Amino acid sequence: MLKIFIGLLIIFLNLEIGGFDISADFIGLVFIYLGLNEYPDIVSFRKAKPITIVLFAEDLILSALNLALTLFPEAVSKIAEKTNLTILAAMAIPVVIVYIYQLYCITKGIGELEEKTGLDLNYQKLFGLWKKNRTLMLISSIISTISMVFAILGWIPDQIDSYDTELLTLAYSAISVITVIFVIMLLVVEIKQLICIYKAKQALDTYQPEEAVMQNYEHPTEE
Repeated sequence: MLKIFIGLLIIFLNLEIGGFDISADFIGLVFIYLGLNEYPDIVSFRKAKPITIVLFAEDLILSALNLALTLFPEAVSKIAEKTNLTILAAMAIPVVIVYIYQLYCITKGIGELEEKTGLDLNYQKLFGLWKKNRTLMLISSIISTISMVFAILGWIPDQIDSYDTELLTLAYSAISVITVIFVIMLLVVEIKQLICIYKAKQALDTYQPEEAVMQNYEHPTEE
């Protein structure tokens, strides 16, 4: 469970320096995959593994594109920038849906572990947080896609030559305010999720399967 927690934490941090992502999501996805492998008997974790591979491949490609744009900005034409933005806009909502399903499988897997071990792993709370996260992520991705479509069409007040940009300015201001609100709400939910998963990890660290206890009875230490 520690590796799954570390992977989700890396994705949550998503740090950037000079426009380059220093904690790329694909690194977090590697940790998540390794963590899922530790529970081969958990059905939901097995379902999450191929999804994690798909997300890894997608993020690796996007990270390579972003790195190329960061390192060689002079060589990138406006057409290439628009193409990259178009790809991001087209992929935004589908990728979020896949990521939401991955989180669903991880959450359900923790529920399976709770049922199997008899420990309190905060499954009910985690599932409630997942539902909130699902809604916030979908709305945020839709807003982000709208912003990218505006940029692709050149509907940006600072970049168009028009006598009347008040409507566009108002639209951009509204999108910016809504984005900030949803980002803050999403951060709060994701922090709560991470805390719950870490507590589940701590509970699992203290777990001793009944088989281990039975072995102590079957093979008592000689005095």
